[in-house]
Amino acid sequence: MASAAQRRQWLINNMRRAVAACEKRGVDDFLQAWDGAALLDEDTATGLLKDVASSIVARESEAVGLAAAEFYDELRALEVEADGFMAEPVSADFGRVQEAAENLLTRYAESEEARRLVFNALKNAISGWIANAERETIAENAKRDKKKALYAFVPSSSPCAFCAVMASRGLMANRKDKEYGRARMHDNCSCLAVPAWHASVNVWGKGKRPEYWEEFYYQAEGKLRENGATNINIRDVCAEMRRQNPAKFKS
Repeated sequence: MASAAQRRQWLINNMRRAVAACEKRGVDDFLQAWDGAALLDEDTATGLLKDVASSIVARESEAVGLAAAEFYDELRALEVEADGFMAEPVSADFGRVQEAAENLLTRYAESEEARRLVFNALKNAISGWIANAERETIAENAKRDKKKALYAFVPSSSPCAFCAVMASRGLMANRKDKEYGRARMHDNCSCLAVPAWHASVNVWGKGKRPEYWEEFYYQAEGKLRENGATNINIRDVCAEMRRQNPAKFKS
């Protein structure tokens, strides 16, 4: 019989696969729609792409939210005695996604180069909106949960500097802190928000623990102070981390 730690790691790996599958399905459908839009006049094409992008995000973020709610409940059952709590899924806001997609598509007709930029921006945004449903579901349910859930950002093996900073915070209480508590997934982000109910729980498995990422943070911050910087923010630190370790952190 699997231990709680083994079960937790299996659930984390399974959640990561589920998010990746939804992202891939959504992006593949968008690519098909984009190719079809090339045969249409520009006004019709932008209207179609806006609606298709919004529908894809609604469908796939709902799937991610449902999977994340189940993920939350199953992890909770490993640490907390049953008390009737059930996690609720969170999906992307359809209206906000539609508005953002429409804004991205305003340059669609400008030039071939502009169209290429729009394509990349919208494709990456669709991926991010879908994946972010996992983080939002965990964060919202941690806020609802009377058992005072903590959660950590668990990055991939080669994260960007920002995700490494997030991971360095370890298990955090739910906060609405502008920089840390509810940070959204950025384009191509593969981090997961993973809840725990005891600070001693290892949600990182055999991966890099917070202390590993924290060392890069302090090295970068120290260098900035050494160079006379004041009012240092997370963007400054991330930029310095990338400068110091270009092979380690994605830009």
